[in-house]
Amino acid sequence: MRAGTNLKNFTLLISSPARRKLRGFFIMRELKEYFSGKGKLKGYVFNQISQTKHGFIYEVKGSGTTHYEVFKRVENRMYDVISYPTEKAFGVWAWTCMSIEKANERFKEINDLEINKIEM
Repeated sequence: MRAGTNLKNFTLLISSPARRKLRGFFIMRELKEYFSGKGKLKGYVFNQISQTKHGFIYEVKGSGTTHYEVFKRVENRMYDVISYPTEKAFGVWAWTCMSIEKANERFKEINDLEINKIEM
């Protein structure tokens, strides 16, 4: 590796399987805190409002509406990224809430459930 080359940039240049071979060390790419939707979600803006090691809450604004997406943290080890839920995930490990109060309740449930799994 050249002097002055950042390890993060280096690991992004090599394939995922090769990254895992670097003495078990790799960088998991986190979700963006703020982004605009693309494709079917064009016109929506996503803003992360809460995060723990177990889950996320995103505020979603678009078409004159606001709702909240609450979901578990899911690590995609094949691509070394945290996954944002697709349509299929909703109702399984992701939920839509129409108020911040309901979103916070669901978020608390996710975190409590994951903490209880760890303690067992």
